[in-house]
Amino acid sequence: MTGAPLDRIGARFAKALDDEETGALPEEQGRLRDAIEAADGWEIDRRLEIAADALRLPPWDTPVEHLYADYEADRRRRRRARPTVHVSSASMPEPAGIRAAVAASSRGWSRPAPRSSGPGS
Repeated sequence: MTGAPLDRIGARFAKALDDEETGALPEEQGRLRDAIEAADGWEIDRRLEIAADALRLPPWDTPVEHLYADYEADRRRRRRARPTVHVSSASMPEPAGIRAAVAASSRGWSRPAPRSSGPGS
């Protein structure tokens, strides 16, 4: 059985019904309508459209291939925008080398004056 329950009931109404189905189908249809009404289900399509518009989603019938192509193009754009610096472990200096490089680059810098802890100290 495929399709929505109310559609299946409607299709069964179109066929010849025996006495048992004649009484059971309207009851089942009424129960389903009550459940839809209680959940405010008649408004679900409108709510989905509002949410899709707010999220700026493409139309519902847009083929997935088009969505995937746009995703791939966006990934390529982001990849090109990333910095192209590649650091390998072989090109990284040793920690001692880093300290020496920092010490060499900071020669001539003056140290800030020590802060006093208060008046008269």
